[in-house]
Amino acid sequence: VPQGSALAVAVVVALQSAIYTYDGWTGPVYFGEEVKEPGRDIPRSMISGVLVVMVIYLVMNAAFLRIVPIQDMAGDPFVAGTAAKRLFGPMGDPVLRVIMLVSMVAAVNAMILMYSRITFAMSADGFLPPILRRVTPGGTPGPSLVIGTVLAIGLIATNTFDSVLALLAFFMVANYALTYWGFFAARRRHPDAERPFRVPGYPWVPGAALLGSVAFLVAAVLGDPRNSLAAIGMVALSWPVSRAVGRRDRA
Repeated sequence: VPQGSALAVAVVVALQSAIYTYDGWTGPVYFGEEVKEPGRDIPRSMISGVLVVMVIYLVMNAAFLRIVPIQDMAGDPFVAGTAAKRLFGPMGDPVLRVIMLVSMVAAVNAMILMYSRITFAMSADGFLPPILRRVTPGGTPGPSLVIGTVLAIGLIATNTFDSVLALLAFFMVANYALTYWGFFAARRRHPDAERPFRVPGYPWVPGAALLGSVAFLVAAVLGDPRNSLAAIGMVALSWPVSRAVGRRDRA
C-alpha cells in the first residue's frame, strides 16, 4: 500500500475517474429554463439519477473485484477489458471496448448539450459575444451548440484522454465548491426567497460537501500538480478574457 504523497496521488487519480462517472447528476440544472416544473422535476431527476448511477457503478466494481483480484488490477490500464476477457474469452475485451466507446459518445453528447446552455447564459449576461445567445426557431442555442461540438472534437483529436479527464475533474470539483459556497451566501443574503426544494440536513449536508470539495482540490494540487496547476492557469487566463469581451459587448 503506498504511503504519503504516493497515496495522495493514487487517491486523487482514482477520484478523478469516479467524479467523471458521477458528474452528470448536475446536468438537469442547466436546462432549468426548458423544464415546465423545475422546482419539482429538477430535484427528482438529480437525486434519482445519481442513485441509479451509484448502484450501477458499485455493482460493476464489485463484479470486477470478484473476477479480477485486486493485486491483478495494479498497473492494469483497463480492468473492465480484463474482466470481460476472463468471462467471455478473447473477444470479450474488444467487444467491451466498442461498448465503452459508444457510451463515451453518449457522454460527449450530454456534455455538449450542457455546455451550450452555459455559454448561452453567459452570453445573455454579457460575458460572451452576443452571437452565442441566439437560438433556433425551436429554442435550441445553435451557435453555442456548434462551438461546443467543435471544442469536443478538438479535445478528442488531441488523444490526451487522461490529461483531459484530470483537468475536467479539477474544474468539476472547483465548480462544486463555488456552488456550495454560493448556496450558503444565497441563504444568508436572501433568507426569505422562495425555495421549492429544501436541502435535507442543512447546513451539515452542504457543509460536508463543501469541505469534501475543498479537500479534493488541495489533494489534487499536491498529488497531481501538473494538471491541477494547468487547470488553475486556464481559469486565471479566462477571467481577463471574459472581462474584456463583456466590457466590449456592453459598450
